[in-house]
Amino acid sequence: MFKILQFTRHFGSKVYDPKQLETFRQQLFLVNDQDEFIKTIDKYTAHNWEWICSNDALPHRAFSLLIFNKNFELLLQQRSSIKVTFPLYWSNSCCSHPIVGRSIFEICDEATERAKFELGTDLCPRSLKFLSKVLYKSQSDQNWGEYEMDYVFFVMTDKYSNENRPVINSEEVNDIMWINRSGIEQFIDRKDLKVTPWFDIFIRNTDLLKWWEAFEKGKIEDYENSDEILDLSQIQVNHRL
Repeated sequence: MFKILQFTRHFGSKVYDPKQLETFRQQLFLVNDQDEFIKTIDKYTAHNWEWICSNDALPHRAFSLLIFNKNFELLLQQRSSIKVTFPLYWSNSCCSHPIVGRSIFEICDEATERAKFELGTDLCPRSLKFLSKVLYKSQSDQNWGEYEMDYVFFVMTDKYSNENRPVINSEEVNDIMWINRSGIEQFIDRKDLKVTPWFDIFIRNTDLLKWWEAFEKGKIEDYENSDEILDLSQIQVNHRL
């Protein structure tokens, strides 16, 4: 029987949104540290912190989409209050998991579909720029966490701005904002905000700001389609549990 029953019993003292719980039926792609497919795994197990800390744990595939407007400002989203992991944390534009395809083109398709679901954006999958894979691990609370092989994509859109904001799905996203490159480090350092660990790691421990600058200068191709896996799974990000 599906583990949602186990979930309900084990965490029954905390009320979770039924639609969010339903997503625990999804099957994710479990991989090794070289991003080689091992098997599928249900979303419940993949995000269970006890399992993540076990000897059996392996990462699952994910994607992180960073959407820029014509002024090269990055769209940030604040996750909704009903999310099971990292509710009300600020993060990059859109994050989720591929659940259908394993090729880079299929992941691009799913990333743009997810962005449309969360943000109402209309993006061309073939316009996504694949930059890198980032392996990371982080704890959300006593019950939940992340252990992901995260595919990082940039994409440009001229359809949205501060004056023409995307129409968000309030069940997934609480708020959005645009931010420029010069302001992002100060933003993630703010004590009055919570920032997702993976986005914090991206800013502090990858070449994301260098990629961003190259994107502004029309030279992002110099960094595209990297086979490198950035293993940042040992980095601990301090945040309020």
